[in-house]
Order: sequence, then C-alpha cells, then structure tokens
Amino acid sequence: MNSNQRKDVRDYLNDMSHGALLFDGLDDCIIGVAASRQCDGGDCAVYSKLKMIKHFMKSDMDYDEAVEYIEFNIECLSVSDAKNPIIVDDLGF
Repeated sequence: MNSNQRKDVRDYLNDMSHGALLFDGLDDCIIGVAASRQCDGGDCAVYSKLKMIKHFMKSDMDYDEAVEYIEFNIECLSVSDAKNPIIVDDLGF
C-alpha cells in the first residue's frame, strides 16, 4: 500500500467510520480496513506489527526495544465505545 492509499484509508475511516481509532504517526504501518463489531459496526484500521517494528527501528530503537515498546504502549490500548485498531502479527511465526 503506498502513501496515497494509506491517506485514502485514513480519510475514509475519519469520514465514514465515526469512532475508528488511528495511531498517530503510524500511517505507514496501515495495511487495510476491517469490519468492526464494536459500537455501531463500521470499520476499523488494520496495522502490520512488522511494519510498526520497522517504523520504530528507524527511530533509533533496536528490534527488541521496538517490540517491547509496541507490546507495552500500543497493543494494550483499548478504548471503550470506539473502534479499536487491529494489529496483525505478521512476523512470520
């Protein structure tokens, strides 16, 4: 997915799927949209864990630091009455 497609996904979720949460600064990690069963239905953002790790490694984190940051600061986030993002564990295990 290129940057224009990610922008389109972000715009779609902002316009059409009220309450869909997006992670700030991680647009390059969006891999798509999924149907949400939360709230009124609608859609939620789907992120690649591998892309998130690579994103944080570009910010001077090593692999283990990036994984730890994601697990303790991002994956545990959940907001009631919102369409929480899905993080796909695509690390190849």
